[in-house]
Amino acid sequence: MLEKTKCSQLSVLGSVVGKRELECHQCCTQDYCNLQLCGLLDSGKCENDVHIDCARLDSLFQICQDIPHARLVCPQYCYLCYITDGRWSSWSSWSTCSVTCDSGNRTRTRQCNNPTPSYLGEDCKGLSTEISNCSTEACPVHGRWTNWSSWSACSVSCDIGLQHRDRACTISLSSSDVLFCHGDSRDDRTCSLQLCADGNWSMWSDWSVCSTTCGNGLKSRHRQCDNPKPSILGSYCAGDSLDVSTCFIKACHDGGWSVWGTWSVCSLSCGGGIQSRSRTCSNPVPSERGQYCSGASIEVTSCNGDICPGLLVRPPNIIFQARTLKDLTLDTYQTLIFTHVMRNEGHGYNSLTGKFTAPVNGAYIFTFQFCVYYQKHFNYEIVVDNAIHTSGYEFNQDTSPCSTGNALITLNRGQSVWIKASDSSELYESSSSTHNYWNIFSGLLVHE
Repeated sequence: MLEKTKCSQLSVLGSVVGKRELECHQCCTQDYCNLQLCGLLDSGKCENDVHIDCARLDSLFQICQDIPHARLVCPQYCYLCYITDGRWSSWSSWSTCSVTCDSGNRTRTRQCNNPTPSYLGEDCKGLSTEISNCSTEACPVHGRWTNWSSWSACSVSCDIGLQHRDRACTISLSSSDVLFCHGDSRDDRTCSLQLCADGNWSMWSDWSVCSTTCGNGLKSRHRQCDNPKPSILGSYCAGDSLDVSTCFIKACHDGGWSVWGTWSVCSLSCGGGIQSRSRTCSNPVPSERGQYCSGASIEVTSCNGDICPGLLVRPPNIIFQARTLKDLTLDTYQTLIFTHVMRNEGHGYNSLTGKFTAPVNGAYIFTFQFCVYYQKHFNYEIVVDNAIHTSGYEFNQDTSPCSTGNALITLNRGQSVWIKASDSSELYESSSSTHNYWNIFSGLLVHE
């Protein structure tokens, strides 16, 4: 604490207001007043010095305009209780060096935001940016190019090629120094000595095999422009590399039926049975482009129709035949519906459902013909009241699109028979003046 005598040596304003020293010594007209003034430095207090007439000081000396002193003695009177001085944040990390070699600078920064000054508060003292020297590895030493070497020989003996020349980056330096020269160590340019020859055709190859085994076809031969090959500036061979010509080996022919085979033994000795005979499309076999034989390969007829001894009534005549599929493209398990009914004695076949329903008990024989596209297959099932009776598989591996089959089934009155596809497939139908390729479903009562 300063004595009164020392305080009296200060100016009027200094004796009234005092001044702040490093150890918080304040001067005033009363003993121990400096301790009271130092107490105002506590951030938790904001009171006027009770021994000072703040209003008088402000009217005489405008103390409120001297904010640093007014905050010490008359903070409340001068409305300075809410002043916040700024403080520096921590320094940021150092930046990268300003150069990649030799000596440079690096910087770091801080901000006056810890806290930010507010309401007449003082800004932070000192610099917001600090600069420091930094050094990295030594920079490359610039060397000096030697003279260019002579041009190399041209890379080709004719047409356009390349040749080059070289130079080296040299200077008298110790082995530890780094040598660097701007520019390229190699220089290239085009060179041309003389024109090379144009291309010329090789001999024609042999003719290929005719594209067909009968009728008109095509054959070809080829040649290469390599006798010699044209150089870069040479002309390519004039003309075509491929030669195509027609060829004819022999005339194509359609298939013809063989003679009918002998009738099979009648299935019954009396009461009406059936017998069949067959023929093949082999007289001749159709050539590659020839038509397959038109018509059915199997013929069925009734036989031994006499009433059997002991029977008074002849068995009913039940027979049907239908062709022309409603859908040629079939989904898995789809029923085949033959829409064109050619015969339906006994009214057992329904062209709307594709099903045959037995009018009487007895043994029935069913025949069917399927026409399949070349190299395609068809899987089918003969169904009796939702139970699979027979499964079949047709595959067209030659020129014959249609094949036949049959099944002998014993039915009770009211049981139904139909055909369904085992998987998705597509069948074929075609009719013209020379052939009829039909998908057919037929049946016959052979014994009651």
